[in-house]
Amino acid sequence: MQWLSSALSKGPAIKADILDAGTELKGSKLQWKLHEGKLKEGGGPCTIFTWEFTANSSDNELAAARNALQRLKKTRHPTVLKYIDGLDPETAKPGSKVIIVTEHVKPLEECLSKEPAASNKEGTAWGLNVVAQSLKFITEECGLIHGNVSRSSIYVSDCGDWKLAGFELMSENTDSNSLLRRCEQLRVKRVLPPEVSKGIWTAVVDAPHAIDMWSYGCLMHEVYNGMLGRPEDLKDTSNLPKEIVALYQSTLKADPTKRPRGATVLASPFFGTQLVWINQELSNLQLMDAGEKEKFFLKLAECLDSLPDIYLRKKLLVSCLSVNFGKLLFSSLSSSLSSCVFLSMCGYRQ
Repeated sequence: MQWLSSALSKGPAIKADILDAGTELKGSKLQWKLHEGKLKEGGGPCTIFTWEFTANSSDNELAAARNALQRLKKTRHPTVLKYIDGLDPETAKPGSKVIIVTEHVKPLEECLSKEPAASNKEGTAWGLNVVAQSLKFITEECGLIHGNVSRSSIYVSDCGDWKLAGFELMSENTDSNSLLRRCEQLRVKRVLPPEVSKGIWTAVVDAPHAIDMWSYGCLMHEVYNGMLGRPEDLKDTSNLPKEIVALYQSTLKADPTKRPRGATVLASPFFGTQLVWINQELSNLQLMDAGEKEKFFLKLAECLDSLPDIYLRKKLLVSCLSVNFGKLLFSSLSSSLSSCVFLSMCGYRQ
């Protein structure tokens, strides 16, 4: 398939080979194609997004595709899809392509079709927690509006972590000529709040987080119910976990200034799950002293049986083994693992 990689990456070389013809990305207003890829250095798997400029492409579509590339390249955070490489064509002509190389992921849409959110309580709670962390970073720390938060802008890594992408309309909240404001045809209107459809942009000044927080509420609804059909459907909470209903309803308040900010969202009881706690502790593992690590691993051993196998093998073991926590802690952890997972650990260590 080397010929295909060459055909799709005309111009400056990218750091990966494209391995297939790609599939159209569902739910996106731009006609992105999603490809399986292989990194040229090390041979590891990656995901490659391509958007082709055609005779029918508009200047706004090109600007949005380029914006997706540049914003993803600059927005570095553990909760954001990891950028590896990209290609922005110097001239816009039919056949030229915007290419983005990222860590290996699958669309959330695909994952939910195989395992519905209701049957994966731990994974879904952690996933929505990750998106909330990402929006807190983007809207409150970076002063940006994502403008495109939906099922189609979320991806799932090989270890089960959700990653936010879909940055086509991302812009500064003070930009009066942003892509979000001027490119109505590229908006995913079903997940945007009433003030956007009415063109009341003063709300952005008073509550710059509010647009994405409404969309986050729509995301919660779509994760448990499928694609949103009508705005009236947002009133239906029958399929939502009872622990999330209060948070969900608060994100959909008519007054944008009343919608919660990131810290309030992350404090929701819905996120009081084992997987959320474990991941929060893992992020601090390098900073723990020996006593703190031992306490963490002993408590961790009590809940391993309830965690997804892919998470155990792809993330938990890798994270733990990357830290020197000594023979005692290794013993306390390994003694509680199922035999297959323990063997995986041993294989990794070798």
